[in-house]
Amino acid sequence: MNGDRAQTALDAARKLAAVDPIAAETALRRILGSNPRDPTVLRQLSLVLYRLDRSSEAIAAMRQAADLTPAARVFNDLGSLYFRAGDILAAIDSYRRAVELEPLYALGWANLADALGTAGRTAEAITCYRRVLEIGFETEDVLLGLAEVLSRTGNHSSALEICRRMLDANPTSGRGWHTLAIAERRSGDCERAIAAERRALEIDPKLATGWHALGNLLDDSDNAADAVVAYGRALELNPELAEARFDLAALGNGPTPPMMPREYTVKLFDDFAPTFELTLIGKLDYSAPEALRQAMLRHIAPPDQPIRNRVDILDLGCGTGLVGKQFKDCAHRLTGVDLSPGMLAQAEAAGVYDELACSDVIEFMAATHDRFDVVLAADLFIYIGDLSAVFHVANRVLRERGWFAFTVETIPDGRFALRRTRRYAHSREYLRDLASQAGFAFREATPIPLRKGGGSTVAGDVVVLRKLREPPARTIGSCPPQQSAIAEIPRP
Repeated sequence: MNGDRAQTALDAARKLAAVDPIAAETALRRILGSNPRDPTVLRQLSLVLYRLDRSSEAIAAMRQAADLTPAARVFNDLGSLYFRAGDILAAIDSYRRAVELEPLYALGWANLADALGTAGRTAEAITCYRRVLEIGFETEDVLLGLAEVLSRTGNHSSALEICRRMLDANPTSGRGWHTLAIAERRSGDCERAIAAERRALEIDPKLATGWHALGNLLDDSDNAADAVVAYGRALELNPELAEARFDLAALGNGPTPPMMPREYTVKLFDDFAPTFELTLIGKLDYSAPEALRQAMLRHIAPPDQPIRNRVDILDLGCGTGLVGKQFKDCAHRLTGVDLSPGMLAQAEAAGVYDELACSDVIEFMAATHDRFDVVLAADLFIYIGDLSAVFHVANRVLRERGWFAFTVETIPDGRFALRRTRRYAHSREYLRDLASQAGFAFREATPIPLRKGGGSTVAGDVVVLRKLREPPARTIGSCPPQQSAIAEIPRP
């Protein structure tokens, strides 16, 4: 196919992509048959494959295009494909390559800022957003992205000022009012946050996530009845919104779900990551990591002789690394697992883990071939009600006579309960039954003050189990794959 004919065919395929991507793919592959190393055609094919939800093929085609023509826009598109696939670190690398090739490429800087913010690297994200503004690319997306990251890091005054300035210029921006509501909530002004969220819903009354956010704000202000109405409206608009169904259950409306929805968990802790340790240690007297250490030393070390460099430890729901810091001197190898990229960024910066994995803890333990001497979970099970699968896979990854230690909030009887705080509590009887079923001996359940909350001390137990035998055979159900919430081609 000569050059003119190839260009005509490519132009036709581009037009076809918007209405019939399957036919466009066929046309593009026909062109590649004559010139399989044409980067322009490969890039267009990648975008078509993206439209067809064939993520891995789209990434492969875009990577090939980037290898042939290392251009900023190609690496930017590659970054967005990685983002859409949930590989945030690869997305960051690609966006960074784009701005290295073209330092004034504002869209590349904006996408890099978004990805860094999603990964919990908030200081770098703020720097990149400010770089975009220096270039002169002051869009609503950029301003609101910067405001969101600033509010997450506790710089509430700057976040609020940016939101208000943007809304002065565009008072009908529903996203602007929603971002302002988030910033007001984080600053502690629930009344202003409710007003801003209501304004966002006046502009876009069919936004299910907005109704869900309003429900959370109303519940924060002790208006449970109106919160239930808002959650119900969110579910009318989007029956698949698991977060709203979970919140309704926490208010006593509907069956208790087995665990907090994955998307809810990731967002909660990504938002919390920058101020997590300051809040828990400085304000809430969080004691679970120390309690776990003392409990384990009672069982695995002689008195006054702390165990050192002998055991391989798995820290489930490792967060920013508070448990890792307590057990680093006890570990031969220390592995941390968490769903939140933001939390893992903080844990990596702490430098105490030999390995970190962004994964659901059940999926990680079901898939790993590693074995551990100790499995730990500090305040993880307040987000999981049904612990049967966790106990089973924890036993599986432990070596013979290994230890499983964790903290829980407690209830006197029953199995588990979801509290209005959105945390689960478990009974000792339930934990004993699960331990026996999963092949553990129940060694200890000691009452401890977990943290402050709601003006009082939250009571719980530190529990220690020991593996007696391999767990009975069973099938471990996997959770749905994590989806990226902010990934796009084109950028919204």
